[in-house]
Amino acid sequence: MYKFVTGFFGVMRLSDGAFIPDAPGNRDWQEFREWLAKGNTPLPPDQPSLDEVRKSALAAIDAAAGRARARYITIAPGQEGTYLLKAADADRYKAAGYPDAQIASYPWILAKAKAMTPNPGAADYQAAADLIIATRDAWVAKGAAIEEVRERGKAAFAAATDTAGIEAARDAAVAELDAL
Repeated sequence: MYKFVTGFFGVMRLSDGAFIPDAPGNRDWQEFREWLAKGNTPLPPDQPSLDEVRKSALAAIDAAAGRARARYITIAPGQEGTYLLKAADADRYKAAGYPDAQIASYPWILAKAKAMTPNPGAADYQAAADLIIATRDAWVAKGAAIEEVRERGKAAFAAATDTAGIEAARDAAVAELDAL
């Protein structure tokens, strides 16, 4: 007697608990195929518990939110801190009235302006600061929209009372995040 196993490409032989992979050259797999040919049917896989389904749904929604974020921001070690420092520098520079004479005090603005123009001047520093601020503000709006869908999806599957409801809530949230 054999049983299908969720997440495994093969079967489990119940007599000894051996996992038999779907591999045509495997002798145990050939025996399983012969057993099937005699009209036998493997048992279905065990159904995951509601807690396991919820954990899986949570992971799927978080992964979809991560994919959505990655379409708009760079996902790399240290990049989040860089974005925050650039935005803070741009906010300080703007609040100070865009003082080009003190540009060395605003290293992130200077770096952005130099990246945009080989020999930047006052207008370039202001443009760099304004671009950083505009980019941050656009991300805040998009990031909030992603977070709203993520949180709404979690709330929907948390309220579900069965596997079908959890999976439907997960699928809806993932589809909405994939569309953002």
